[in-house]
Amino acid sequence: MFDNQNITFTRPDSPKAPYEIALKKFNQLHFTSSAVDGLQFMASSPAFVAFIESDCKEMTGIAIAEATRDIDDLTCLVPRLQSTNLLLQADQLLDPLIGLGHRKLAEQSLNDSIRQIESRGGAV
Repeated sequence: MFDNQNITFTRPDSPKAPYEIALKKFNQLHFTSSAVDGLQFMASSPAFVAFIESDCKEMTGIAIAEATRDIDDLTCLVPRLQSTNLLLQADQLLDPLIGLGHRKLAEQSLNDSIRQIESRGGAV
């Protein structure tokens, strides 16, 4: 059994049984006959596998596949942007023009000093 999420985009008049039989190894099956609802679901709960019928209610299968790829790209992009942001913040601790630390650097240094003093029982 697979615990990964699976989503199947179908036409409103399509039976679910053939998909349920073929995908019985997946524990988490989600069926949708609305492309918009399915894409919103995938944005909040990424799917490991997506099956798309060629023509759904609001969108073609190709349009759904492209939107799915965009969701996956955004899902991978957010952590990368967060780590890049942390690196940029670390580089901005010293002002390159005057060589002095910024307020954030001063606060970090003060917090580090306070922690060291507290770890020694308040002895300076």
